[in-house]
Amino acid sequence: MDCPSCGTSNPTGKKFCGDCGASLLPSCAACGAQNPSGTKFCGNCGAALFDMQAPPDTGPSPSGIQPGGAAAQAERRQITVMFCDLADSTALASLLDPEDLREVISDFHACVASMVRSHDGFVAKYMGDGVLTYFGYPQAHEEDAEQAVRAGLALVDAVGAIEGANRKLSVRVGIATGIVVVGDLVGSGPAQEQEVVGETPHLAARLQAIAEPNTVVIGPATRRLLGGLFECSDLGTIGLKGFAEPARAYRVLRPSDVESRFEAMRSSELTPLVGREEEMDLLLRRWGRAKVGEGQVVLVCGEPGIGKSHVAATLRSRIEAEPHTRVRYFCSPHHRDSTLHPFIAQLEYAAGFAHGDSAEAKFAKLEALMEQSGEKDATSIALVADLLGLPTDAFYPTPPPDPQRRRELTLATLARQLGILTARCPVLLTFEDAQWADSTSLELLDRLVEGAAQVPVLALITFRPEFQAPWVGQAHVSSLSMRRLAERETKALVGAVAGGKSLPAEIVNRIVDHADGIPLFIEELTKTLLEGGLLREEEDAYVLAGPLPPLAIPSSLRASLMARLDRLAPVKEVAQIGAALGREFSYELLAAVACRTDEGLRGALDQLVDASLVFRRGVPPHASFVFKHALVQDAAYSTLLRGQRQELHARIARSIEQQFPELVEGEPEILAHHYTQAGLANQAISYLTRAGRRALDRSAMVEAASQLTKALVLISELPENLERERQELDLQTELGRALMITKGYAAPETGEAYARARYLCEDLGDTATLVRVGYGQYLYHFIRAETAQCLQVANEILSFAEKSGSDEARLLGHRTLGLSLYELGKFPAARTQLETAAGLLEQSQKHQMFHRGDAGVTIPAWLSSVLAFQGHLDQAVQMRDRSVRESNASTSLHSRVFGLAHATLVSCLLREFEELQHRADNVCALATELDFPFLLAWGRIFRGISRLNLGHADGEQAMRDGLALYRRTGSKWGLPFWLANFADFACRSPDEAMAMVQEGLEAVEATGERWYEAELYRLRGTLARCGTSFDDGLVEKDLLTARRIASEQGSGLLELRAVVSLARLWREQGRRVVARELLLPVYGSFSAGLATADLQEAKTLLVGLS
Repeated sequence: MDCPSCGTSNPTGKKFCGDCGASLLPSCAACGAQNPSGTKFCGNCGAALFDMQAPPDTGPSPSGIQPGGAAAQAERRQITVMFCDLADSTALASLLDPEDLREVISDFHACVASMVRSHDGFVAKYMGDGVLTYFGYPQAHEEDAEQAVRAGLALVDAVGAIEGANRKLSVRVGIATGIVVVGDLVGSGPAQEQEVVGETPHLAARLQAIAEPNTVVIGPATRRLLGGLFECSDLGTIGLKGFAEPARAYRVLRPSDVESRFEAMRSSELTPLVGREEEMDLLLRRWGRAKVGEGQVVLVCGEPGIGKSHVAATLRSRIEAEPHTRVRYFCSPHHRDSTLHPFIAQLEYAAGFAHGDSAEAKFAKLEALMEQSGEKDATSIALVADLLGLPTDAFYPTPPPDPQRRRELTLATLARQLGILTARCPVLLTFEDAQWADSTSLELLDRLVEGAAQVPVLALITFRPEFQAPWVGQAHVSSLSMRRLAERETKALVGAVAGGKSLPAEIVNRIVDHADGIPLFIEELTKTLLEGGLLREEEDAYVLAGPLPPLAIPSSLRASLMARLDRLAPVKEVAQIGAALGREFSYELLAAVACRTDEGLRGALDQLVDASLVFRRGVPPHASFVFKHALVQDAAYSTLLRGQRQELHARIARSIEQQFPELVEGEPEILAHHYTQAGLANQAISYLTRAGRRALDRSAMVEAASQLTKALVLISELPENLERERQELDLQTELGRALMITKGYAAPETGEAYARARYLCEDLGDTATLVRVGYGQYLYHFIRAETAQCLQVANEILSFAEKSGSDEARLLGHRTLGLSLYELGKFPAARTQLETAAGLLEQSQKHQMFHRGDAGVTIPAWLSSVLAFQGHLDQAVQMRDRSVRESNASTSLHSRVFGLAHATLVSCLLREFEELQHRADNVCALATELDFPFLLAWGRIFRGISRLNLGHADGEQAMRDGLALYRRTGSKWGLPFWLANFADFACRSPDEAMAMVQEGLEAVEATGERWYEAELYRLRGTLARCGTSFDDGLVEKDLLTARRIASEQGSGLLELRAVVSLARLWREQGRRVVARELLLPVYGSFSAGLATADLQEAKTLLVGLS
């Protein structure tokens, strides 16, 4: 037995190598247990054992790379593993002499190697009478799973022909696809081999073990990748030894008779064609010309996945009802050297050749096809039969023996078929993937294109950009270059794949970013997300079922993407470094990280550019590079092992710190990303904190929340100590600020951030920070209309201010207490507190005592609405305008939008609807820019109120949309106010209006938020009078209650409204004198604001009562 470590030959039965001491017993990669020599599965855990004897010399691998060569570097990638085993080998051993058995097994190995090489596979290990092979390593191909299955089926046919066994041999084949780590070299000398680690090879071995002799069994991942290319029998869910969960298995029967690979890889119903209106219009116009005898050829060029076949399929569908003949040819990357392969395949499909047909049956079908198509010439039929390898009977002439003459006659015959078909009706001819056509097929296609001009045919020829079409410029030839989809079209296609149901915006945006407008990428990414358990399906939408992880490359795209990279194996490392740097990277930074000479690096980048993997802007060393597809970047990055990634990211971060100070200062989030990926938590936290604070300063709250959250995740993994708590406190406090904007003041995440920050303040004894944290908690409770908690926090802040003498705390305390009293409808007391806060603010401005924050905007804003409620309307306008001036002068976008938003409240109270619409539009625009849903909802509601009052019907829907968004933010503050305005202005149905008023009153009782309670009672009374039957007594009771509440609250404005409504009721009851006596003193209490709508209405009513 040869030692797997040093290669020394050892006597049979020994357990350890006599030369190096290494174990000679196979060790299980899964559990580490040693097993007797010759066993195929671990006796401890059941995993497959692959470290058997070294393979015999069967020639080079298909890629030309031998194990241990330059490509032997471990990497993570998707491969398809085929495990095949000679069936009944034990019985065979008892029948044959050992030397004869050795020859049989050697022939079996050679047979396997031949089949695998011919299907672009790689023989990894020979294991007695078993062989382990890879498809997708060391060179990936677009159809690795398909090729593995074709190799398996071919092997079943070939093994039976092996001689010398005195019996017909059979083989069992198991195939599985998945992610593995492959490329590690184990052993040395002749026993050296490239190890594969992961579940996939074990699954392939187990599938082989359950396969019947001469059958191919595949796993579920392989089955998904095959689509409809093969006929398969579902074997059901099978328990496999060593696997925790049962696995579904399938037996492959034979290749399917599907005509088109495009159709085989998709369901029976195509996804709607999106964004191709112009392309379809061109094709339909060309078809119209072709039908009247002006033959047309359209050259459809586009990169893989752009939708060439989809456009062709849609055209066929559009003209399906019109009389025409359809002829389709398909080229294959595996038949580039197979003469006339697309034409032979089309003839076999059209003739209906079936699996198991005899040569005579096939010839009979060919005769029928030729007769049906109008071909009656016996020589032509004989030539076509010869092309298909079919014998003819005595009635047909023998094709000429001269190969060149026979070739010429065959091409002429095939070319003439188009003329025969077009004589009967127009023809739609498609020739797909011309870049893979053999030279003879291209010669024949050239004849067809030339002859198309004079017959009723539309020929579509599709190909990738690397193919140089020789027919450009001919009069009857048009070119159609397929563009990528725009963002709007991408989103439309995502919606179509999702069946019309909406997806979360963050999901859609990630698909847009990663798919780059390639329809195939869009569809596969969307399907992967829909099927991956990340989303939960609801009635009309999909919602996230948990945190959103990075997008994974769909298994259906991995092989294609890796194939592009593997074709550039010598420079793949540069692509990997670039991928770690990002979608776009500079030459200077790449050069600082890559260990290459300038000449070598430029050469490597030239190869990547020439292969269209990256685009170049500028000239090195001042050039930048961009990956053509985000998924190509992902594919290059995904091959790196964890340790390689961490080392690379650490190297990138250090290079930036040492050589690019402008990036350190201006884009700390880049360093944070690289240090995070490098696993260096402390450095990552430092840069994440800097990035978060920088984003806060720029009012980029979404980015700030993201960076700060990432930092907190990393901090949670550090050992607990005071320094960690201090860092976390700073981050939680700042995260609370960001979450107020991005999630909403009332969002649970906001409350959790401030609750954690308060706990840390108390634990650390940090009373100074506790005041600011308390204010954040106050706002959280305030917008949730939790009046008791608000009052408690406000009093706590004031109590601390008295103890500490902190002017900043005093300002916050009076400010928050004023808001709480406002919320409770205690307007005079609220005004006192807010005016005290305003005085403190003025002192702080004079003496620069502390940072005033947004107090210069918010305090006059709230004072303006208090003054409006009290009836000091001119003062309210002055204070509102002061707040707006302060907000316009503020560098904080948050302060600006708040000032504008609060101004809309006062404009609404004063019924200034023209001005209200203008202010609401500005609030919506700024809130949208800031991604501030709370104030966006606020702006939409006020926009609706203004539009309705200005006579625009769309105002009601605007109010409904705004209110729905407001509720989604978790906000409850102001709900009675919104519902009252909705009931007053937006409802055409008295019943709906009354329901809204009732909901508002219930909210008042549930929360204690009473500042608009009086108006709700007034509205309930006035709305009751709109019904078919009402009780004057009940109406009067509600209106009197409204007046009483307004009077008790010190709200002159709402008292005036209640009195006006009551005076109208009494006037209609004939009690005009009492009505005038009621209204006159209330109206007379107003000395200013006489031009406002409420006072004008009251004045008009008074005149009418005189």
